[in-house]
Amino acid sequence: MQRPAAIDLPNPRKLFIPDADCILVEPDLAGADARVVAWECGGKFRDDFYSGVKMHQETQRWFARTFMPQLLTHPDFPKVEPWYTRHKNWMFGTIYGGKPPTVSNESGTPRHIVEKFQPYLFERYPEISAWQNSVKDELLTKRSISNAFGYRIIFFDRIEQCFPEALAWRPASTVAIACMRGGLQVRAECPWAKPLLQNHDAFLFQIHKSRIRDLPALRRAFEVTVPYPEPLLMKAEFKLSAKSWADCKPVDWNNLEEIAA
Repeated sequence: MQRPAAIDLPNPRKLFIPDADCILVEPDLAGADARVVAWECGGKFRDDFYSGVKMHQETQRWFARTFMPQLLTHPDFPKVEPWYTRHKNWMFGTIYGGKPPTVSNESGTPRHIVEKFQPYLFERYPEISAWQNSVKDELLTKRSISNAFGYRIIFFDRIEQCFPEALAWRPASTVAIACMRGGLQVRAECPWAKPLLQNHDAFLFQIHKSRIRDLPALRRAFEVTVPYPEPLLMKAEFKLSAKSWADCKPVDWNNLEEIAA
């Protein structure tokens, strides 16, 4: 049976068009969920994550030595696709409680590879399993999970069923609240920036073109501190467009005068 052709769905972001002489500005806390997990885990995992250690390249080296020695001579090693992207899926699928069958199916990887990878990851970063156990202990004792801002969610399912959701909820909710607080801070400190909507870890504002030189003030206003015992400062990547939300591109902070012109 022939597989039906893929359908090209319209991009709803193209419907968001700025008013005349205005620009759309999007602060995006890209990768913030992973930043929160690394901060909460601490130990070597946090050190490697925040010091720029190429963790997925280290996984590729382990994978090549264990399963595919021919990758060692590949010109793109240690960043050979599609395996490099799969390594990311293995890591974060495992962090969020995925078992080998689930991680295998979602990453398109043979199950026996995932079954070897997960013990390797926990041995490399034991603080990940310690973080997971702390979430499970909270579930067992309170039937709920709290995030860094003090918000909580109550679970009524069996622990083994809601555990992956609980692991994902803590960083996801922390990021969503940080993004919302960033939007509120911008509203208070930069009233010339019109808030339009929040999309989990990103916010969308509209500013007049005459305010483009004031964009650094908006960037500072959007910075949010997550109240851990060791506070985590969350900064956003900024994009903008005078055409539509779908056309937002990274801001060139060195050429704001050119953009304003």
